[in-house]
Amino acid sequence: MKTINSLLIFFSVFAFSLNAAANIVFIGIMENKKVESVSITVEAGNYEVLTNGKKVLEFEQGEEIIVLTYKNQLKLIAADTIISKSFVIKIKTRHENNFFSLRLLNMGKVKHRYEGDLLVTSNNNKLKLINIINVENYLKGVMRAEIGKMSQPEFLKAMATVSRTYTMRNMYRHAKDGFDLCDAVHCQVYYGERDINDHIRKAIKESRNKVIYDKDGKLVNAVFHSNSGGHTVGSEDVWSGKFHYLPAKPDPYSTAGSQYSWRKEIPLDKFKNYLEGKTGQEVTQVDLCKDYVRQKYYYCNNTAIPLKEIRQDWKLRSTYFVMEEDGDALVLHGRGYGHGVGLSQEGANRMAQLGKNFEDIIKFYYEGVGIRDYKSWKSLARQF
Repeated sequence: MKTINSLLIFFSVFAFSLNAAANIVFIGIMENKKVESVSITVEAGNYEVLTNGKKVLEFEQGEEIIVLTYKNQLKLIAADTIISKSFVIKIKTRHENNFFSLRLLNMGKVKHRYEGDLLVTSNNNKLKLINIINVENYLKGVMRAEIGKMSQPEFLKAMATVSRTYTMRNMYRHAKDGFDLCDAVHCQVYYGERDINDHIRKAIKESRNKVIYDKDGKLVNAVFHSNSGGHTVGSEDVWSGKFHYLPAKPDPYSTAGSQYSWRKEIPLDKFKNYLEGKTGQEVTQVDLCKDYVRQKYYYCNNTAIPLKEIRQDWKLRSTYFVMEEDGDALVLHGRGYGHGVGLSQEGANRMAQLGKNFEDIIKFYYEGVGIRDYKSWKSLARQF
C-alpha cells in the first residue's frame, strides 16, 4: 500500500514540476465517495490511455472505457474486453478543450464532466481519481460551484481573482495524497465542466493571471464566505493565524443579501445537556447572548467554548447570533452564512451593483493588498 501511494505522489509531483510553466494543477475528485468502478466516456475530442506509462489504446467522442479496482490493482475494460491490468492509468487528452465524463457505476447514472487529463490509481480497494487541468480551466468549475446565482460582472472578476489566488497559495495542500487540492469545501468546491456560462468564462478571461498579494509580496490567504452578517471576522478568531489583511470590520454591503439573517430553534433541555457535556458541570440556566457582537467564545461555568464548535455541532449558518428563551425552546436569531473571514460573496455582489470595480471589492475585504499578474508579481515593485 505504501508503495502504491509513494508511486502516485512521486508521479504527481514530478509531472507537476514538468508542467509548472503551463500552470497545471492536480485536483483530487470524489475523495468523499467510495468509488470502486467508473465509466469514462469521451464527450468532445479524443484521448489516449496509458497504463504504467505505456500507451495501450486511443478512444474518441462517444466511446467508453471502464476502470475498476480489484485487490488494489486496476482493470481497464473496453468493448467488454480486459485491455490491461496495472497500478496507474492515465487518460490523456490529445488536444486542448477536450472533455470527458465520469459515471460512478455503483452510484447511479449521473455523469460528471471534466476537461484535461485523468489519473487513476487504487488505494484500499477504492479508486483515487485525479483531474490534471490548467489553472484557468479549473477556475471555471470552481466558479460554477461557488457563486450561486450572483452574476454581476465585477463581482465575478473579483471571485475569479480570489479563487485563483487561493489556488496558487494552497498548491500542494494535499501533497501527501498525491494531488494539490480536493474538490470539496476543505479546499474549493469544484464541479468540473458543468453548465459553465459565458459570464463565468468572460470573468476568468478578463482577470486572467491576476492574483492578490500582501505588503510582504506574498500571496494572501484569499478565503471567502457567503455573507458576513454585516461584520466580518478576524482570521485569528476562526483559525490560529492572524493576517493583517483579514481584520474584523463592519460590512454594510452584506446586509441586503438573502443569507443575511437566519433563525433556529433548539430544545432547551438538549442545549443544557450539550453545555454540561462541554463543561463537565451541571447547567441549570443558559446564559443568553443578547447583543450582536462578533466573539470567539461562548462562556458557561467558567469554560470558554469556541463558537465555531457550537456552530459545527448544531449546524448553524454562522457564529453570529443572539439568543432568547421561548417556552421549552432556545431560539437563535443569527446573521450571515459561513465563517465570516475575508470576502463576503453577497456583499461583494452588492458592491458591484453599486458600481464598484473588482479591485475596489478585493481591497475592501482584504486590507492593504495589491493585485498583479502572477507570472511576474514577484519581480514587480510592491506598490499599494
